[in-house]
Amino acid sequence: MTPYDFMRLSIEVMKKSVAEPRADGKVSPKVGAVLVFPSGEYVTACRGELRKGDHAEFTVIERKCGNRDLTGATIFATLEPCSPKSRKPPKVGCSKRITNARIKKVYMGIEDPDPDVSGLGLKHLLDNGVEVEMYIL
Repeated sequence: MTPYDFMRLSIEVMKKSVAEPRADGKVSPKVGAVLVFPSGEYVTACRGELRKGDHAEFTVIERKCGNRDLTGATIFATLEPCSPKSRKPPKVGCSKRITNARIKKVYMGIEDPDPDVSGLGLKHLLDNGVEVEMYIL
C-alpha cells in the first residue's frame, strides 16, 4: 500500500470513532490512526474503539501494539496528536507516546482546531526529530 492508501484508510477508520460526553461541553473529535511497521504490516484504531475516551494513537500504540518494537514505524493520524501538556497526569500526550515509541514519521490530516492545543503536538514531534507530513488527498 502507498502513503495515499494509508491516508484514505485512516479516514475510513476515523468514521468509526465513538464520541463520549465531556465535562467542558466540547464535542470529541473523530480520529483515525494507522500504524505502519517497516515490514508493511499495519494496525488501525479509532477514538474510543476499545475504551471510552481513549485516543486513536494511544489505542494503536499502547493497547494494540504495546508489546511490540515500534522503532522506525510510521503513523497516519487524521488529527494532530495531542501535546504532552494537553493531558492531565498520569495520562501522556499522544505526541509524547509517538516519540517514546521511536516512531520515525507522522502523516497528519489537520492541526487540532482547538486553540488551546493547536500546533503544540506538531511542535513536540518536530522538536524531537520526527518527520511530519500533512495529508495531501
